[in-house]
Amino acid sequence: NIQTRENAGNVNAPGVEADLHYAVLDNLSLAGAFDYVAARTRVLSVDPNTGLSFLRNARPAQAPRWTITGSVDYRPIENVTLFADVRYEGRRFADDQNTIPLDAATTVDARVSYAFTTSLSAYVYCDNLFNAKVASTAANQPLTDGTTGIVTNWSAPRMIGVGLSYTQ
Repeated sequence: NIQTRENAGNVNAPGVEADLHYAVLDNLSLAGAFDYVAARTRVLSVDPNTGLSFLRNARPAQAPRWTITGSVDYRPIENVTLFADVRYEGRRFADDQNTIPLDAATTVDARVSYAFTTSLSAYVYCDNLFNAKVASTAANQPLTDGTTGIVTNWSAPRMIGVGLSYTQ
């Protein structure tokens, strides 16, 4: 799905964003963030009835109005760290004409790490823990039956992995 967006002028993106970090205890911290962006751009549109082009205000493609995140970082014992992150992205559009909506989505990521030394640790992680179905983009595409329809591409499903981390 390759698209070039050359029909938008300047983007006006007023908004508000904030984040908060709070150490509940020496071994427990919470963080949260949100942003609200009311982005608009002038988009060249074509009236399907007349074929005439005109400029209209539209949301930029792939730009959610709301993004909210929260995380918890907990060390139950000295060498073990548990981390979880929740992310919500509001409804957005796959196209710059704002005709193909993509649903809002919430994902949860988790990680457990064990520090062997101050420099070396091992970890197990799970991205998209609850296997949320998150649309990444969509477009009108030709179908196998000769018609056209909206084809949606999906972000990665649940992913589990392990790794080592070394820092100096």
